[in-house]
Amino acid sequence: MPTVLTPRLSLRALTPADEAAFFELASQSQVAKFMRFSACKSREEAGALLEDYLRPGSLAFAVEERETGLFVGVFAFKREEDGREYGLSTFTEPACWNRGYACEALSHMIPYAQKELRAAFLTAYVVEGNIGSRRVLEKNGFQVDKILHFDDLDGGLYVYRLHLN
Repeated sequence: MPTVLTPRLSLRALTPADEAAFFELASQSQVAKFMRFSACKSREEAGALLEDYLRPGSLAFAVEERETGLFVGVFAFKREEDGREYGLSTFTEPACWNRGYACEALSHMIPYAQKELRAAFLTAYVVEGNIGSRRVLEKNGFQVDKILHFDDLDGGLYVYRLHLN
C-alpha cells in the first residue's frame, strides 16, 4: 500500500506497531462519541479494534503530521460485498479538529480509491450530530443517500455516498 502525501499529512499503512498511538486515540470519549466503538479502556481492547481495522478487505492508514510525525488519526476503506463500493471510517485527535485535516485527507484519498482500488462508490455513515464530519463529506462531493432511524440513536444516521465513475 503506497503512502499518500498531502501538503500537511502523510497517510501510511496502519500496522500492529501503531497499537500504542491507536490506543491513545481510541481511548478518548470525544473520539468514540461519533464512532461505532466505545472508548477503549485497555490496550487489549484497542488491539482488538486495531485488528478489526487490519482485516482482509480493509485498507487502513495511519494519519501523521508531515512536519512533526505526530500520529493524529486513522483513515480506512472497507470493501463492501460487491467489491466496487467501499465504506469510509476516519477519526482524528480532538486537538486536531477544525484544522482541515479530515478534509485534506479525504480530498487526497478519493483519487486513491478511484485509481488504486478501482472503486465505483464511496459510502460513509455519520450520526446527525456530527456536523464536522458531515461538512467534510459535503465539501468533497458526497451527498446524502438516505437517513436511517434507530430507537437508540438521537436524530438519524446519515448515509452519504459519492459516485466515482
